[in-house]
Amino acid sequence: SSGINAEWPLRPGTLFESLFKDKGSRVLLVFQVLDQGDGKEKKNSQKLIVTSGDDVPLCGACMYFFRLSNEKDLTDKTIENVVHFGAVEAADGDILAAVRTMLDKLIVPMLLKNGNWGKLSQNGSKSPAVSNFIVGLEDFSK
Repeated sequence: SSGINAEWPLRPGTLFESLFKDKGSRVLLVFQVLDQGDGKEKKNSQKLIVTSGDDVPLCGACMYFFRLSNEKDLTDKTIENVVHFGAVEAADGDILAAVRTMLDKLIVPMLLKNGNWGKLSQNGSKSPAVSNFIVGLEDFSK
């Protein structure tokens, strides 16, 4: 049978729970892989993988969640300010191509439209550091 075999680890002590805890995981990746079975039988179904990214290579569509600091437990009041997330498509496991595409199609255009560079703005215009940063991103994404 086809479909998604969800091994969603929500029990205590799992990587998913660790993302929310003080000194816990800072990264969580969720993606699908084709479940080939154990070699005795063919499954050809999708398997949902939850990982920190250290033990399973990325392949296909991936949702990522990360936090820059894991100094405190996450709460319903802090999660929106602490956890960053998004999706990336790494066809054939080529994460570099996926990042380049995301930079080219999403990040660089968004940065070009940004009008508030904080301390990097000089009298309402972008500083040379901002221009150099954007040019570097554009060069990388091509």
